[in-house]
Amino acid sequence: MNMMSISHVCIRAFFMALSVLIALVYVTTHPLNSSPLVNTSIGILGGLAASFILIGLEIALKRFGIIEFALALAGVVLGNFMGESLWTILHPLLSHYMTADTAILLKASLLLISIYFSISTLFHTASKFQLQSLWKKKEESISYTSNILIDSSALMDPRIIDLAASGILDNHLIIPSFILRDLQQLADQIDEQSKAKGRTALEIIKKLETIPHLNLRHSEMDFSDIDTRTKLNQLATTLSAKILTADMNRTQQSPDETPIINMHFLSNALKPMTQTGECLTIKIQRYGKEPRQGVGYLKDGTMVVVNGGAEFIGEEIKAYVLSVKHTASGRMIFCNASDDQLATPDLPMHNLADLEIKPKNYFTV
Repeated sequence: MNMMSISHVCIRAFFMALSVLIALVYVTTHPLNSSPLVNTSIGILGGLAASFILIGLEIALKRFGIIEFALALAGVVLGNFMGESLWTILHPLLSHYMTADTAILLKASLLLISIYFSISTLFHTASKFQLQSLWKKKEESISYTSNILIDSSALMDPRIIDLAASGILDNHLIIPSFILRDLQQLADQIDEQSKAKGRTALEIIKKLETIPHLNLRHSEMDFSDIDTRTKLNQLATTLSAKILTADMNRTQQSPDETPIINMHFLSNALKPMTQTGECLTIKIQRYGKEPRQGVGYLKDGTMVVVNGGAEFIGEEIKAYVLSVKHTASGRMIFCNASDDQLATPDLPMHNLADLEIKPKNYFTV
């Protein structure tokens, strides 16, 4: 449990104790029963109930977001107004046929039904016509050329810091509030691996916020009753934005035609180009799949397969590029070891006549 979670627990515990104390003071000065024990019990239970209700409202507000809370509040106000209006019309017509208790029950039922339908109608309207565009207009009050939403996987990849510092993403990046909530929940997990990922992402966000020219923005727009990936796609559609991800499973375009920028593809595209015939200095680290093949790696992690390199495991040799193969996970470079490396070693003169000169067996790519 991190320090923020501990402070939340302490604040809530203090609030509950304060609520109980206020309730006890009230029932002491305004006793509801002749028995002090009953009054004390009522004060404790009443204080706890009030604190639980308020804490529940706080949790609900954090979970559903500001927009959902505002819609629910507007639904309560509108439903109450509609219920009171209907009751004003119906009461004179039905008052002769109802007792006082029946009238109270009917009015309460009418108010509840009106509030329920008002809230449901507002949420349905917001989902259908995307009333969250009010937030979009506010966020677009400053002229931005293009919006780029960051998903969780991109925020867990430290390469985004260097990418942001380059200036290419200035005034573009947006972190959705629901992505930030997911990362905070991940950082609070019991599983150490999940916790480490969440904390890494939160630290990366702090570093991004310190880049002065980046102008990192946060979006409070949210959508209810759907998973995070669908929320991200809907937000991208609403803001006409692209999505920056480090998830290899996400293609260059989502099902709803939202453009995807994959950091792995971007990294591969920025690697230096290797031309056929170019000479590379490569350290052979292991054997290849075919006979006489050796495998090494460039500094950027690109795999290099060298024909004739099996004889030089652990050594640096020169090799000439034959071809470059592009795969989903990156590039593979195929080379031939240089003739200097494969030159016949010095032998005694009396053995030279017995040597059979054979052509080099290079593979074809």
